Amino acid sequence: MLKPMPERMAPLFILAPLNRSGTNFIEKALLLHPALAVPSIFTEDYLLRYSDLLIEYYERTSPHWSLHNKVPDPDVIRDAFLQHLGISLLDFFRPYTSAGKRLLLTTPRPHNLDNMSTLFPEAQMVIIIRDGRDTVESAAKTFKHKGHAHWMKQWAVGSDYVLEFMHAHRRDEGARWICIRFEEMYDNTNAVVERVLEFAQLDGGQYDWEALRTLPVYGSSSNMTFDNAQQPIWGATSRDRSFDPIARWAHWPWLRKLLFKRIAGRQLVAFGYESGFNW
Repeated sequence: MLKPMPERMAPLFILAPLNRSGTNFIEKALLLHPALAVPSIFTEDYLLRYSDLLIEYYERTSPHWSLHNKVPDPDVIRDAFLQHLGISLLDFFRPYTSAGKRLLLTTPRPHNLDNMSTLFPEAQMVIIIRDGRDTVESAAKTFKHKGHAHWMKQWAVGSDYVLEFMHAHRRDEGARWICIRFEEMYDNTNAVVERVLEFAQLDGGQYDWEALRTLPVYGSSSNMTFDNAQQPIWGATSRDRSFDPIARWAHWPWLRKLLFKRIAGRQLVAFGYESGFNW
């Protein structure tokens, strides 16, 4: 059967309920460790986004095998087959990553989280969440083709994926996945990075803590321009007193607040950002 990948080479995934949650910030922070690298061919991989199709491929194909052969243990064969698919995906990206480095893979969406353990059983995952109101405000400012209501629905759906995953896999917390808050990452960056490094079994002594001190925020909606196709071009924003990414929703009119409460208030409470709906 398949041999497990060495722990030091197991990929590290970053995921979030929705774009604009801080995935760029935590990725850039983690890349200050020399053991990690991202593939050079893209910035976001979306490996899990359509992974249900890989599993569907097996489910449709494998019945034909049993028509002509006696499969000794279908569950073992299924696990091995799908793990091989996962390993093949990772092997595709390795030539685009510095030799000997651990893959850091980032997707700002949470679809098919449950397939992580099926396709990448040795992988670890960092889930970053952000106050849904700030996430929605940033998304509406960045992706202007959709309004606030659309992004409220998207954040609510993505949050449900994350909450369901965290509940179903709560026994794996701290070993296979952890959840961090963007707000804590911004306000107490060193402590959160230390926690992630310990989780990922990365030596903090090799980390560039001085570079972290001056690391800007990448991808802020307050520092972007648009190209001719109206695609955002991100700039780097210094983390000084003039920049505050927290509570940007505070200026919302009461009607927008009410809409958020109706669409995504339950998820906001479930993540602990509010104790109820009286805000």
